[in-house]
Amino acid sequence: MATVTKPIALDESFNTTEVTPRNIADVLAEGLSHITGRTASEVEYDNTDSGLTADNVQDAIDEINGKIPTVPSVDIQTAVDEFETYNGGLLSSLKVSLSPNQDLHGYSEPWVGGASKQLIPMTVNALKLANTWMTWNGKVATARGLTVTLLTDDAENVICIDVDGTASERLDFSLGWVYTDGSYVISGSTNGGLSKWGVWQRGHGSVESEMSLDGAGTFTDTRQTDNECVLTIFNGGTPSHQKFYPMLCLSSAPDPTVFAPYSNICPISGHTQVDVDVSDGQTTQEQVTVNLGGTYYSGTLDVVSGVLSVIGGYFELNGSEGWFDASSASYYQYAVAIPNMVGDFSLISNMFEGISTSERGTKDGIVNSIADNNLRVAFTTAAELNTVAKFKTWLNDNHLQIAFKYATPTPIQLSPTMVKALVGENHLSAPLEGQEITESEYKQMFTFDDVIAYIQSLS
Repeated sequence: MATVTKPIALDESFNTTEVTPRNIADVLAEGLSHITGRTASEVEYDNTDSGLTADNVQDAIDEINGKIPTVPSVDIQTAVDEFETYNGGLLSSLKVSLSPNQDLHGYSEPWVGGASKQLIPMTVNALKLANTWMTWNGKVATARGLTVTLLTDDAENVICIDVDGTASERLDFSLGWVYTDGSYVISGSTNGGLSKWGVWQRGHGSVESEMSLDGAGTFTDTRQTDNECVLTIFNGGTPSHQKFYPMLCLSSAPDPTVFAPYSNICPISGHTQVDVDVSDGQTTQEQVTVNLGGTYYSGTLDVVSGVLSVIGGYFELNGSEGWFDASSASYYQYAVAIPNMVGDFSLISNMFEGISTSERGTKDGIVNSIADNNLRVAFTTAAELNTVAKFKTWLNDNHLQIAFKYATPTPIQLSPTMVKALVGENHLSAPLEGQEITESEYKQMFTFDDVIAYIQSLS
């Protein structure tokens, strides 16, 4: 049977004009069979990558679907500080948490002078007053062929004594006087000996009864009296920048030979602004700054909406407040009512560790009494602060800072701030101390409707 390859001419009898006439029914049947009767293998399917054929229909469909690009979401997505967008746009929300700033200088809590292990009042001023006979230039003293240099921390606590030179005669460098009543450990000598140097405790008249040589010396004195601690360089001793770490502490103190400073005062500071850096992962492309209009210590700021939720406050006590004596037989305690401190909150102080009521008598610290809203300062031993009048005078010279949390947050409306996302990767960071990004809301695809909505919000 001939294949139809061109228009077919028909005469009045419905026969073809081809060389071999056929009935039109035969011609149509042949043509239709090639349209409706082909097998799947006869259908052309060009896919040189996978080699699939048209009779493998499901795999072909799956392959085609796999090549369709993912449509970016136009719904609001939630992240912390890293996300991606297709065309940038504006963030819907950006939350930054604020917490009080405090440098603990590598320790777990602050403490006032003598409240920790170290009982020797080793401060620059105290050592200068105890050794006025020497020649001083700043923190460096000279006498008898020796140079004594005081190494300090930020609070002017002496954390090391460097001695250099050759002693033309014996040098007794006074470290100060300590009231003792119990068993103690004195330490701080390094590579010493009776012919070189040592750290002494002189508590029995003029007799140097205890000495620390290459380690620690232990002694007991229950006479309830003051004893002097001394760093001695013997005649002819040649310390070459010898380092000493004098410390006197109770035998029951943890790690009684591991040096600790006399005090660890850790000032508290708050926040006056919030900064957010927007980076592509390599370079900061933009920095957003929000002025808080005041100083705040703890809370959460939504940069985009401008809502600052303040969850804590701060105050400073100088002794002029209504302090009263709340001492017991086992500890000294002074209290003051703070009306705005209500509910369950934690305390941060520049001078004291927050302790529970059950810990009073075992350690110094500040205690919050929820029942009567009284702030209490408790001391285990405080001979120099054994009256509320003495405590208030001491507080006038050593202001007590307290940061605390509210029971109920206080919202403050600041000016909203636009934060633009980058096309592609977004890395957000809060570079200021005590600030951390906790949540961000964005859209993968910023739409034209979003642009209109933003323009309308400005009008």
